[in-house]
Amino acid sequence: MRIPFFDLFIDNLPMETTVRRIMDNIRYNFKTVYADINVASLVFSRKKKRMRDYFNSCDIVNVDGYGVVLGGLLIRGDRFHRVAGVDLLLRLLEAAEKEGMRPFLLGGEREVIEKAARNIEATFPGLRLGGYHHGYFWDNERKVIEMINRSGSHMLFVGITSPRKEMFMERYRNILHVPFVMGVGGSFDIWAGAVKRAPVWVQRLGMEWFFRLCQEPERLWKRYVYTNFYYLLMILRETGVARRNSATPGKPGKEIRNSVP
Repeated sequence: MRIPFFDLFIDNLPMETTVRRIMDNIRYNFKTVYADINVASLVFSRKKKRMRDYFNSCDIVNVDGYGVVLGGLLIRGDRFHRVAGVDLLLRLLEAAEKEGMRPFLLGGEREVIEKAARNIEATFPGLRLGGYHHGYFWDNERKVIEMINRSGSHMLFVGITSPRKEMFMERYRNILHVPFVMGVGGSFDIWAGAVKRAPVWVQRLGMEWFFRLCQEPERLWKRYVYTNFYYLLMILRETGVARRNSATPGKPGKEIRNSVP
């Protein structure tokens, strides 16, 4: 059962269940679009109906981002599982190597995606990529879709910035022949060595976004300042409404449901 959170609905699956369900779906050629939700996703979905509809149409929706985990605790009392996209990508590449499945990498600058592809192949010597292509193809979208379909790939990982990434996947989800599609954010930058992943202790503090901001301040500061501030307002408003509802005689408070993996 999906959990409603602001304008979206979240499956809230732990990592192991997520990997198992994705791999089963690919084996049975059951088309699956995966989404991970962070603070920016919630803000974009609040402001843009098209984004909201896209996320709620995805087949699996998990949480990636401690801001959403914290919001779940404050507003619902739910403890969301955090499935970081970069970690899920690693697990799926491992599974693809083991089962002979071919991933396709789409996104990033030309040099970044080429280096990411080389590093992935070096890390998983038994893995055969279906192909890769940089993320600057907006004048030739159909040709790129045809390339992906001809590749016979089983997985498509899309490393394009939001909300363009989501709109691309929405536009072509019914045309793509790939059984599994997932947005991976800045994961290709990490695989290419262009940016560093935050240390584990920084991740556990929920400050991975700040670590990334310090590496790319000019590109990311406006987005993080805007989305984090807007999300804070969303939480304050929601917690204020919940307190008023609980204080009203005869008016039930919000029901708390914990997800079942």
